[in-house]
Amino acid sequence: MSVIKRLRRADDRVLLYIDACVKNRFFNFLMPPISYMGNNGAIWIIASVPLLMNAQRRRLGVELIVALAIASVIGNFVIKPLIGRLRPFESDLDFSIIIKIPLDFSFPSGHTAAAFAAAVVMSQISLRYSVVWFGFAVMMAFSRMYLLVHYPSDILAGLLLGLISGKLALFFF
Repeated sequence: MSVIKRLRRADDRVLLYIDACVKNRFFNFLMPPISYMGNNGAIWIIASVPLLMNAQRRRLGVELIVALAIASVIGNFVIKPLIGRLRPFESDLDFSIIIKIPLDFSFPSGHTAAAFAAAVVMSQISLRYSVVWFGFAVMMAFSRMYLLVHYPSDILAGLLLGLISGKLALFFF
């Protein structure tokens, strides 16, 4: 069996487990708003505004915007169209979703990439709060699998893209 088929089977097993064993009313209530905050990087763009307005933190605000731009351009405009992976709810596993259907491709997760890029940059404010930023990034990533709009491998690719994007922004700016 090829590596791609094994990865797909592992992805399917994780999502089937989440759908069968993790789904509950509380997460059905909690996960859509967490996911929604990541639409178009909205929460991270909003977070950049006070940084950009503060002379002492302006550079960090620019780094945040640059990290988001790198992740978005590479993920959404290069990799997604190149790979063209359908989303889990479009598979033959008969998943139903509880949020508005995304119209773009699945691989990599843009929400996850943006969340981890932002966590890398925001952690520069204070290492003490790194747990908060990365914890939120993990919740954002999990919400995308929970809501059946991304496979675990999409999440992993988004996580790696986000970490690299955040580090590149910090390095070059």
